[in-house]
Amino acid sequence: MFFSYSNKMNLIKKITLIIFSLFVTQSLMAQMQVAVELKESTGNKALVSIETQNGLGQDVRNARAWVFLFDAEGKVVGQKAQWLGGSEEGNGSGVDSKALISDGEGKAFTVVVDAQSKPVRAEITFSRIILADGTMVDIQKSVKPLKKAE
Repeated sequence: MFFSYSNKMNLIKKITLIIFSLFVTQSLMAQMQVAVELKESTGNKALVSIETQNGLGQDVRNARAWVFLFDAEGKVVGQKAQWLGGSEEGNGSGVDSKALISDGEGKAFTVVVDAQSKPVRAEITFSRIILADGTMVDIQKSVKPLKKAE
């Protein structure tokens, strides 16, 4: 009685738009956070720590990471590509159902990288992240730096 038909339709449209906006915002916030730290360097080897936090909405089955080592001048002195879950066949193709990083969980990895000279920092990039259902993550949109509590 208080609302005419057109007012009811406008109200329904507004509610639908609000609900849709909430879902879109939630999906935009889905991401995997990553932090990398050069732990130690001895001789021609460097130990790199990778810390992850999965907020993608489902388990990560596998991830292929490229780790780069830099010297004080900013030159690359070492690099290594590695599947964090072992190999693509063992954990990335769906053969093994065990999650590498469960949804909502964090996990730490260590990678040993050969270095030509003493590195002072490390950086990481991912070339592939495979989810539990076999889909690939859009890395540019979904991987962000991990903000650590100090």
